[in-house]
Order: sequence, then structure tokens, then C-alpha cells
Amino acid sequence: MYEIPPSEFDRLLWIKNGDLFSNVEVVNIEMINGGSYKLEVVSPDDLVISTGVAPGREPGWFYFEFLRNMNPPVTSPGPYKLRLVNNSDGKRYVKKGRVIP
Repeated sequence: MYEIPPSEFDRLLWIKNGDLFSNVEVVNIEMINGGSYKLEVVSPDDLVISTGVAPGREPGWFYFEFLRNMNPPVTSPGPYKLRLVNNSDGKRYVKKGRVIP
């Protein structure tokens, strides 16, 4: 498991600075502020292979389950990179999160 530290971003944030992950089942994120954002699963060649959207009307937790609420579902064990993308105006503030195998 990787613990995502407190972070802020305007446009996008690479989780663990773009390092590769494998065998991920869930990424959970706790946002301090409300607003929509998405998680992108990105190949080592920088191609987006799946996307999950957090509507984010309220601050708090959102769970990206790789087989349930990602489009398309992530069935490959990886490796892949993970990034958060802001879909709202202003900055997004991450309180904490986890990448769970």
C-alpha cells in the first residue's frame, strides 16, 4: 500500500511522482474541498487506459475501484502510472489517500 501525502494541484497531480504501480485494486482519495476530479490510469508510454470520475460536490472520501467504477474497468495487473486531474475551477486539495493492491 502507498500512502498519498497531503498535496495540492491546479491541473493534474502524478501520484508518487509518476512511479509505476502494479496490481492495484482501489485508490481512495480524501479531498479537503469540493469539486469534480478524475483518476487516470496511464500506461508507461503515457497513454490513458482508464478513467474514473469523482463528482466531488462535497469534500471527503472517494473510492476508485478498478473493477467497478473505472471506465473501462482495469483488468491488467500493470504496470501503470496514476494521476489526478482537476475537473473544477480553482485548486484541489488532497488531505490524504491510499493506493491499495
